[in-house]
Amino acid sequence: MAVIIDILHIIACVGLIVVIMLQVTKSEGSSGGAGLGWGTIGGKSSASVNIPVGVERILQPLTTWLALTFLVTACLKAVPAPKLAGATSIIGPLYFAAMIWGRKAMDGLRRAFGEE
Repeated sequence: MAVIIDILHIIACVGLIVVIMLQVTKSEGSSGGAGLGWGTIGGKSSASVNIPVGVERILQPLTTWLALTFLVTACLKAVPAPKLAGATSIIGPLYFAAMIWGRKAMDGLRRAFGEE
């Protein structure tokens, strides 16, 4: 079980690096940049519509999945081997619930606190 978690953790690490490097920053979005993170990170976009187009539609959810996978596997790596089976039976369903309903919960929190 520990070997599977290690393999998933390495895949999530490498995948996160690749996906984040391929994303277009806000300053690149208006200039038609090719990605690879060469623009100003965290810059303000002048466009009033913030809808992902093209590859960004795939990269945004993929980043979320990989980041959550990285977090879960990092937490599971800290669990001692004898207790690992019990931890995976609890964390596994929580992982899938977070991926299914997590976006709706975060959108609700953003609306509640007025960030949108």
